[in-house]
Amino acid sequence: KRIDAIGIRADAIWIIEVRSTAGASALGAVLTYLHLLRDDNPFSLPLAGAIITDRADDDSKRVMDAYNITTIEV
Repeated sequence: KRIDAIGIRADAIWIIEVRSTAGASALGAVLTYLHLLRDDNPFSLPLAGAIITDRADDDSKRVMDAYNITTIEV
């Protein structure tokens, strides 16, 4: 398991997954990383999740929203 990127901001640590097409596997990866880091959080800030992708279908975006995972389409 390897996180694609970590973003550090003043208010949160962002766990970022980068995929060409975001779907259930991208969401599962972010949720897994967040869950494991919450158990042993080396940071003193809250954790947040994001997926950077070139496309995500509407159903996937709805599920990502339900789990508070930010979707960034580029």
